[in-house]
Amino acid sequence: MQSKFEKIAEEILERIGGAANISNCTHCMTRLRFTLKDTSLVKAEEIEALQGVLGIKNAGGQFQVIIGKDVNDVYDCVCKIANIKTTELDITDGEEAGEKKKIGQQILDYISNAFIPLVPALVGSGMLKGFLSLFTYLGWLDATSATYAVLSAAGNAVFYFIPLLIAYNTAKYLKANIVVAMVIMGALMEPNFTALAGAEDPLTLFGLPLTVITYSSMIIPALIIVPIQAQLEKLLKRFIPKSIQLLFAPLITIFVMVVLSVLVIGPASSELSNLIGKASNWLNDTNAVLFGILVGGTVGYLTILGVHMALVPIIMLNFTNMGADPVLAFMSATCYAQIGVAFAIWFRSKDKEVKSLAGASGITALLAGVTEPILFGVCMKYKRSYAVIGIAGALGGMIMGIFGCKAMGFVNAGILGLSGYFSDTFRFYLLAAAVSMVAGFILMAVFGFGKGERKDAAR
Repeated sequence: MQSKFEKIAEEILERIGGAANISNCTHCMTRLRFTLKDTSLVKAEEIEALQGVLGIKNAGGQFQVIIGKDVNDVYDCVCKIANIKTTELDITDGEEAGEKKKIGQQILDYISNAFIPLVPALVGSGMLKGFLSLFTYLGWLDATSATYAVLSAAGNAVFYFIPLLIAYNTAKYLKANIVVAMVIMGALMEPNFTALAGAEDPLTLFGLPLTVITYSSMIIPALIIVPIQAQLEKLLKRFIPKSIQLLFAPLITIFVMVVLSVLVIGPASSELSNLIGKASNWLNDTNAVLFGILVGGTVGYLTILGVHMALVPIIMLNFTNMGADPVLAFMSATCYAQIGVAFAIWFRSKDKEVKSLAGASGITALLAGVTEPILFGVCMKYKRSYAVIGIAGALGGMIMGIFGCKAMGFVNAGILGLSGYFSDTFRFYLLAAAVSMVAGFILMAVFGFGKGERKDAAR
């Protein structure tokens, strides 16, 4: 018997031009993200009307289908039915068909594919680190114990080895040699190399000055190194005979890229990381209130456009440089505003289907911080809801800015993610979250229903 996920997958595939029209297919926490060869084959209105689809969006060169909490199951069915795997798909066909993306879209697409697969591990690790901080503060766990050391290692691993993980994702996306990409990044984290950082005398490599930096937890080097590696591999395949490519292409690639990385790319990317971190710190230190209002008031719209993942590198840089991040905290204010809006629609609507969707989406977001079902499944019917989300999110962001709230780990908003905000400003974070939620509820309940939408309001 066909499952509901298989049915949704089949219906979507039929309406995007079939498996032959797919260049690449990935997913985030709530969306299927298709890179298509010919977008004219897409029957967007029919897809949006499908049961189980919360909405659609064209962003960053991708056709995005918002599924919600069932996205993993639907994605698996899409791959199974179409007999495809993301690693087997040709991501260049769309450009060959005359649909070359703009540079901004290419960058967003690249960043999304670098970080989206990491989100579950980042969130899980962030929550674990948050719980460890909470348990040690309450005296339930000794920070010097072996138990703490093991769990701390589990929480820190994804952040420490993130250069390797980014190298894997970016190499996979660019169709470079994945193992070679990881070897290149691994060489920069190898203990014998990192030990050179403590050398007293100036270091040289082939007579050139060598600056040794710590690459663990850094994200920019891999983002720069792998694209260069991919181009180098293409060049080598053109000039090295196939009979000896297996031997000499990896040898030359590893040698050239490691040398280039330690001499040029690494130090330059370290400076770039510092500049971005300083810019974020400057904005937060100069006017944290304005920063909070700006982020809290606009992230909802960035999510609608599908470009909110562009903020992840900044967040990760802040964690690397400061051990905490204000941007993620400000972003969460928008999530709580959306939760308030969803509960207001549940409270006032007399449409049973809308009421059920709003209530379920609100509870899911309150627990786990996943709000796309609210944005695309609940709010679409009420145009003023997006303005309400912006206002309520800005209010929460303002309060967080006033009291200097920061995320201590990469976590979602919602009850399950609260451990990631445990610090001396935790009570103010809770206050800001409550203000965003209550403001979203009141503003939506009182002003959120337009003239033609008030017929749906029961109260």
